[in-house]
Amino acid sequence: MPGRSTVPRGRPLAVQVQDAELHHHVELYVPLPLLLRLDVLPFLMLYSTLSMCNCQAREGQGFVVAIALVFFLHALAFFSSEWSVAIKVWNAYTKISMSTDVLKTCAFPHGVVVMIDPVSSSLAKELCLLHWNSDTAHVDAKASVAIPRVWFSYQKLRFCVYATMDDDEDGATMVFHRLSYPTTHALQYYTQHTGYHSLAELNAASARWQDNEFDIPMPEFWELLKQHLVAPFFVFQFFCMLLWCLDEYMYYSLLTLGMLVLFECTLVKQRQQNMGLLRQMRRPPVRMLVYRQKTWIEIQSRSLVPGDICSIGRPKPIHRGQDMSEHVIPCDMLVLHGGCVVNEAMLSGESIPLRKEMLDVSQYDADTVFNMDENVATVKKHILYGGTKVLQFTAANSAIHASSIPDPPDKGCIAFVLRTGFGTTQGNLMRTILFSAQRVTANNMESMLFILCLLCFALVASGMVLHQGLQDPTRNTFKLFLHCVMIITSVVPPELPMELSLAVTNSLLSLSKRNIFCTEPFRIPFAGKVDVVCFDKTGTLTSDALEMHGVAGLLATSVVPLDNPVQLVAPTALPTSVQLILAGCHSLMVVDGKVLGDPLETTILSHVKWNLRPGDVLVPHWSFSPGPKSMKIVHRYAFSSELKRMSSIVVVEAPTTSSTGMSSASSSVKLLSKGAPEVMESLFETIPHYYTKVYTHYAMKGCRVLALGSKSLSTRDLQRFKTIARSKMETDLVFGGFVVLDCPLKPDTADVILHLNKSNHKLVMITGDNALTACDVATQIQLTAAHPRTLVLQRTLPSSSTLAWVDLLTPPRVQEASPPPIAFTSETVASLAISATLCVPGDVLSILTLSQLQVVACHARVFARTSPAQKEMIVDALNQYVSPCDTSASSFHV
Repeated sequence: MPGRSTVPRGRPLAVQVQDAELHHHVELYVPLPLLLRLDVLPFLMLYSTLSMCNCQAREGQGFVVAIALVFFLHALAFFSSEWSVAIKVWNAYTKISMSTDVLKTCAFPHGVVVMIDPVSSSLAKELCLLHWNSDTAHVDAKASVAIPRVWFSYQKLRFCVYATMDDDEDGATMVFHRLSYPTTHALQYYTQHTGYHSLAELNAASARWQDNEFDIPMPEFWELLKQHLVAPFFVFQFFCMLLWCLDEYMYYSLLTLGMLVLFECTLVKQRQQNMGLLRQMRRPPVRMLVYRQKTWIEIQSRSLVPGDICSIGRPKPIHRGQDMSEHVIPCDMLVLHGGCVVNEAMLSGESIPLRKEMLDVSQYDADTVFNMDENVATVKKHILYGGTKVLQFTAANSAIHASSIPDPPDKGCIAFVLRTGFGTTQGNLMRTILFSAQRVTANNMESMLFILCLLCFALVASGMVLHQGLQDPTRNTFKLFLHCVMIITSVVPPELPMELSLAVTNSLLSLSKRNIFCTEPFRIPFAGKVDVVCFDKTGTLTSDALEMHGVAGLLATSVVPLDNPVQLVAPTALPTSVQLILAGCHSLMVVDGKVLGDPLETTILSHVKWNLRPGDVLVPHWSFSPGPKSMKIVHRYAFSSELKRMSSIVVVEAPTTSSTGMSSASSSVKLLSKGAPEVMESLFETIPHYYTKVYTHYAMKGCRVLALGSKSLSTRDLQRFKTIARSKMETDLVFGGFVVLDCPLKPDTADVILHLNKSNHKLVMITGDNALTACDVATQIQLTAAHPRTLVLQRTLPSSSTLAWVDLLTPPRVQEASPPPIAFTSETVASLAISATLCVPGDVLSILTLSQLQVVACHARVFARTSPAQKEMIVDALNQYVSPCDTSASSFHV
């Protein structure tokens, strides 16, 4: 029986699952024979007993009532197994205390299942079939890849056991872990890896990770219809139709039932269409080069396994007529040699092409571990995500990377396969869409409470009817009970589930008409609960069409006569050294003859009148006399949200004239850098006395301000820059001024903010821009209340952990002296928020405790200089229904 465990002989086996999304303790079950199921055996006995009693009693009225009651209980038991996994296990399965000996012999012909209980209520409980991999005995023991001995699949994710399970005398513990991938090794592991050298290793890898594809079978129409017809609401409606039939409302009942079945058929067809669209997202496999057994061979992309070394070049079609207009990455990879320009719009929504660079171990600490999940901000620039489009690739050059892997025949860049199939980032998105499609409903706690409230009134009304009806001996008892039951069941009208589903379906339709697509439709009803809207600034509230005003902070020279360092210098009148920084420090690229990249950088490049050509070569529109003729970017230190800066190493070619009058070309090496003024300040060799005054002057006007710096390098530095840490290269810079750009507001920003304020939504700005700029924009769009002052939370000293509120935005003419700082305490935050707008920079968030962060998050309206991880921290601290609003999905990891 289900309550009793079956204990086969052998060592007892404890089963656990080590995963953050699932409860650790799980049980193993085997199916009961049909006649021993609790929804079969007890009711067979009851039917038999009632039949015998009916033969002896010869009075049919009691028998009809009893048989109807038993049939109702039997149907309830049967359908409860479809509604609840726990009830299904209780009815149809028995728990076993598995032993290692029995597990190895696979002693259960109908299989063993494990009941998975997720931690989150948004995930469904499931019974997953346990698989025993008998092929492990035939794999070479020298293979470096471990093959799962036992595994199960939950929502397309495999959970496996690799180690032996019979080493403990008192028994064994079988611990399941999510299928792991080679994403947590030291950086040297990837650069020194040369692919699979033996067939045994390759077979082991294929057995462990299986094919690189999205297995999404199209469910049959009748299979889906059965799921819909056994749903609780539909069964309840069918029961109500039977009651109406007994009350002689035959035609009404049949027509209503037909309407409900037709509606369910419509939903089934819609699910099949959605599944078809999901299946169309899968890209057909292509032929590509992979380095196996010390040679480049051609295989299908579906045969790739983690640990493979492959070439990202020009893929070949498998069959004639295959569309090869787009080159799509088949899985998650790490760029080892060469580089790529990709479009990640499918995953992040960013339409700006991104440059993916080769992994350079010398730029990281010796003990740095590549962790694709935890260090995503650090290593993202080296990762090619599955599903993204390759716009351009740079061939690997063995003469430069000095690797034991020869250059691929197709001259592509070399990459290490990290994750395949549903383990990829694209696979995670596919799983989200696939398993959220089953929850397209508006059934929530409010709906249940509303029905329970109506049920209370129905019970009172039914009780009164029953009480008065029983006092009348002429009333038909059957009709009386029938009407009482119908009063109760009328609480849930037949069209209620249809209306609840249509609420979500119509919302999806309205969104799709506006080209807005939802991956998790079951979250749509929560949109009505949103009480906080978090905006990013650049590109969301302000336009991407930036305008460069010029460069400020320059000293007066014969070339640039200035009266005040605050004065702006036009881009075309800048000194050559500043123009080199603006033209050479960027991550722009040329794709199909067009310059693509960050709108801010494209704006700067267009204003300084330099042309970017393929191969990262820049030439000016006109010839300087004397001046540089060209510039080539040889290396980039990519922009980092943590460092808040980027740099590039360039070789500048300039003509020279010898003493004899002969002209020749000379080259010089420079490091060019730009970034946030407060971050760059510590990198300059000499800081002008007006440094803070100038950049705060323009930041208070809502301008985007970046500090510029450069320094000359020797040819020796150019040869060994890959072995020098970035932090050492970006030191002793020469200050080059502040580039000032204006980000005008979008035309509809003010109206949207006005409507949200009228609807009593709390509005918060969480941006990576300067605090002063963010506060000025917040004031312009009336995102904050019309307070007379704005307080910014700052450290009292640069290295201190003591915080204070500082008024940085009050114009000096209003007061004779700056107001004194206000010491930060959690108790005074609420009172300060009444009379001032509070702004919190990202660099102080690490100092705040969790309780302090929660208090600050509730009252601060502007968060500046924040990284994606800090944005997530702020949203979590709000602890409300939050709607993050940003043009980039990667900015808010929530």
